[in-house]
Amino acid sequence: MTEKEGIPQAPFYLYSFLAVLFGVLNAVTGPVIPEFEQQANVGAAGIGEVFAYRGFGSMTGGLVTGFILDAVPNPHSVLIVLLVVKAAVELTMPWGDSLALLGAQFFTIAFCANAIATVTCTSVAWTYGKLMGLQMNIMNAVFGIGAATAPMLCAVFRHLDSRAVFSYWA
Repeated sequence: MTEKEGIPQAPFYLYSFLAVLFGVLNAVTGPVIPEFEQQANVGAAGIGEVFAYRGFGSMTGGLVTGFILDAVPNPHSVLIVLLVVKAAVELTMPWGDSLALLGAQFFTIAFCANAIATVTCTSVAWTYGKLMGLQMNIMNAVFGIGAATAPMLCAVFRHLDSRAVFSYWA
């Protein structure tokens, strides 16, 4: 890995892969909502609260990560921590048996997801400077591809185990 001004260069293929996963996990929530309602024993109006937690987590993740990236010399160390936390919380999604627990899970996943997006986009901008347009467009396109595959992924998990919530494990 080469360095420019002490900042490790962006591994663009890894970032593109993360954008695909971000797209999948961002869009998998919709098909899984009925299962979350059953898990938390709430109706459609009650489960809507998790979207508030998700939105607040996403805003907080982007803001906090921006400040962290200004303070740390290597953005990849931040990325590793975020990936580990996000993966750990996603593994617990099938057992969110209360609205408070689901809210905390959605907050944490959204925090980490937007923070990961912030790290990857910032790293691409630091690496490519004014020439980052193509890389950013590719990352946005593969995010869309990931989001488009989420319903199919849920269908596969529903077929295999009758619970699409396990799509978070993919």
